Amino acid sequence: MAARRYVGQSGTVYEPVEHIGPGGFGAVERALTDDGREYALKTLHLGFDPEVLAAEAANLQRVHHENVIAYIDYGIEPEPFLVMELASGGTLKDQIGLAQQEGRHFPADALVGTARELLAGLAAIHEVLLHRDMKPGNVLVHEGTLKIGDFGMTRLIEASTRSETLKGGGTALYMPPEGWAGLSGPTPTAAYDLYSLGVILYELATLQPPFTGSRDELRQAHLFSEPRRPTELRPDLPPLFERLILQLLRKDPAHRGGSAAACLALVELMEDSSAPSTASSPTLSRLQEGAAALMQRAAEEEAEMRRTQEALRSRRELLAHGTERLDALISEARDTVARNVAPLEVTGRGMNSKWQFRIQHSSRLLSIEIGPSPGREVSVGAMPPGDILGFGHIAVSEGDERRGATFAGANIVAYTTGSAPWVVNYQEIQLRNMVLSGQPMRGYEPFYLQDGELAEHAKWLWGGALHVYTSQHRELTVDVLVEWFGLLVP
Repeated sequence: MAARRYVGQSGTVYEPVEHIGPGGFGAVERALTDDGREYALKTLHLGFDPEVLAAEAANLQRVHHENVIAYIDYGIEPEPFLVMELASGGTLKDQIGLAQQEGRHFPADALVGTARELLAGLAAIHEVLLHRDMKPGNVLVHEGTLKIGDFGMTRLIEASTRSETLKGGGTALYMPPEGWAGLSGPTPTAAYDLYSLGVILYELATLQPPFTGSRDELRQAHLFSEPRRPTELRPDLPPLFERLILQLLRKDPAHRGGSAAACLALVELMEDSSAPSTASSPTLSRLQEGAAALMQRAAEEEAEMRRTQEALRSRRELLAHGTERLDALISEARDTVARNVAPLEVTGRGMNSKWQFRIQHSSRLLSIEIGPSPGREVSVGAMPPGDILGFGHIAVSEGDERRGATFAGANIVAYTTGSAPWVVNYQEIQLRNMVLSGQPMRGYEPFYLQDGELAEHAKWLWGGALHVYTSQHRELTVDVLVEWFGLLVP
């Protein structure tokens, strides 16, 4: 079989002689030139757009640093290919795997040196690019020097639109919180790569990643959980190095150190032989330990805030889907009534979780409204049917809702149950004044609690405030809604 020969834009001919391993989008081979020079030659897997490799070649040409794999050549004959500097020492992933097998930790000074090299390489990359797939497998080793490679997912840092982003989203184990948001998330910044570097340094220091599990479990962890402090897994880790890791792993991109160059300054402080030794200074040792603890606490508070925000977002999203179901119930009830009052017309509209209806020639107005749950008020001291997502009311009035006189109403709640938390149900709650009440809640029955009364009274909706009102509950069905529509007819 004739040898494959690749002709680069420089006119140099490259002949692959040995398979090295897979890249992010293709295969990498050791290739020789006619004069015996060795390089790494990368080609694409079938099905990938050749522009991916062309973009990687263009990006790689813009970065020149000893800790970044050097660009050599690019060509399209006999297929698109990229020629790079050949790193003969394997990858950082290989070194981590070997250390795990042998059960030995990397020395502290080696960890600091690794951080310095990777941050220096990233600082050079970030002058023009984002890498977006930093991981141990993409850090190559050549004669003891670390070199960042595989720019298949890079993004021009000055790009202003997401359409310029190459396909792909990084590797789950090392992906930052903002990476999990996909195209709807914030535009990636240099902090994207800094977080991935934090995961790498955590793994180097402890021989295990900060989070493990399925892709969904990794998503939840990177978004909302904090890892164990590295010193809990390795007590001899220098406090400054732990602080660097914790800083890089902050959920908020703005708290990761600003830039690779800024983080590099902290590493250089660790390597500064003229700096006071913490071993001989209990005060400095206590300060560094305290600083790491403060950073961990801030990170945990940040993660808790994100969990709260995600819970609120999920509840709002679930309520939005539930409101669609309520709209379908209301529409079915309206159609049922319309068929039975013809030729009179039922007119009305629904918008922003509010509905209003009238029957032709009647002065009465039916109003329905639902919104997010007011919070603790409906759970303290109450026995609700489930987790309350939404709270609202249904009412019939004479004339305009604001200016007219309401003569009947009821509260409605949207809720989910533990057995089916993805299904939104609705319940109607009719309230009636206690006979012995000296000052009734309303002059009409049944009545409903208004927003301003929820804090004081909503907790009694399912228990009955015997000194004020009694309550009656039933599922909000089409038949129940038809009854309310029926009140539009005097």
